[in-house]
Amino acid sequence: SAFGPVTVMIGLVICMIIGLTMREVET
Repeated sequence: SAFGPVTVMIGLVICMIIGLTMREVET
């Protein structure tokens, strides 16, 4: 099944969103 690559991509997207949110909050 293709759950592996999808999970990795979702994880990267979540990390990017969290990073952007944290930067906005800090600023």
